[in-house]
Amino acid sequence: MKKFLILISISIVGFIVSVILHNVISATFSFEEPVFFILGVIVFPILFLSSIIVLVIKIIKGDKL
Repeated sequence: MKKFLILISISIVGFIVSVILHNVISATFSFEEPVFFILGVIVFPILFLSSIIVLVIKIIKGDKL
Protein backbone atom coordinates (compact mmCIF):
# COMPACT_ATOMS: atom_id res chain seq x y z
CA MET A 1 0.00 0.00 0.00
CA LYS A 2 2.96 2.26 0.49
CA LYS A 3 3.53 2.39 -3.27
CA PHE A 4 -0.01 3.72 -3.78
CA LEU A 5 0.61 6.47 -1.25
CA ILE A 6 3.79 7.33 -3.15
CA LEU A 7 1.84 7.38 -6.44
CA ILE A 8 -0.74 9.72 -4.90
CA SER A 9 2.05 12.05 -3.79
CA ILE A 10 3.69 11.93 -7.22
CA SER A 11 0.41 12.74 -8.94
CA ILE A 12 -0.23 15.77 -6.72
CA VAL A 13 3.29 17.14 -7.13
CA GLY A 14 3.30 16.31 -10.85
CA PHE A 15 0.02 18.14 -11.36
CA ILE A 16 1.30 21.28 -9.65
CA VAL A 17 4.63 21.20 -11.52
CA SER A 18 2.88 20.61 -14.86
CA VAL A 19 0.55 23.56 -14.35
CA ILE A 20 3.41 25.86 -13.39
CA LEU A 21 5.62 24.71 -16.29
CA HIS A 22 2.76 25.04 -18.77
CA ASN A 23 2.08 28.60 -17.65
CA VAL A 24 5.76 29.59 -17.60
CA ILE A 25 6.46 28.17 -21.06
CA SER A 26 3.28 29.69 -22.49
CA ALA A 27 4.12 33.11 -21.07
CA THR A 28 7.80 32.96 -22.02
CA PHE A 29 7.48 31.76 -25.59
CA SER A 30 3.97 33.13 -26.35
CA PHE A 31 2.53 29.88 -27.68
CA GLU A 32 0.38 27.14 -26.21
CA GLU A 33 2.44 24.18 -25.11
CA PRO A 34 0.42 20.92 -25.06
CA VAL A 35 2.72 18.42 -23.28
CA PHE A 36 2.55 19.76 -19.72
CA PHE A 37 -1.10 20.71 -20.25
CA ILE A 38 -2.05 17.12 -21.10
CA LEU A 39 0.05 15.79 -18.23
CA GLY A 40 -1.64 18.16 -15.79
CA VAL A 41 -5.19 17.75 -17.05
CA ILE A 42 -5.35 14.07 -18.04
CA VAL A 43 -2.42 11.91 -16.89
CA PHE A 44 -1.88 13.00 -13.28
CA PRO A 45 -5.61 13.15 -12.35
CA ILE A 46 -6.09 9.62 -13.73
CA LEU A 47 -3.07 8.44 -11.74
CA PHE A 48 -4.46 10.13 -8.63
CA LEU A 49 -7.96 8.65 -8.97
CA SER A 50 -6.77 5.14 -9.78
CA SER A 51 -4.37 5.17 -6.82
CA ILE A 52 -7.10 6.38 -4.47
CA ILE A 53 -9.51 3.69 -5.70
CA VAL A 54 -6.98 0.89 -5.22
CA LEU A 55 -5.98 2.24 -1.81
CA VAL A 56 -9.62 2.36 -0.64
CA ILE A 57 -10.21 -1.20 -1.90
CA LYS A 58 -7.13 -2.44 -0.04
CA ILE A 59 -8.22 -0.67 3.15
CA ILE A 60 -11.70 -2.19 2.90
CA LYS A 61 -10.22 -5.67 2.39
CA GLY A 62 -8.10 -5.15 5.51
CA ASP A 63 -4.62 -5.13 4.02
CA LYS A 64 -1.93 -3.44 6.08
CA LEU A 65 -0.46 -0.07 5.19
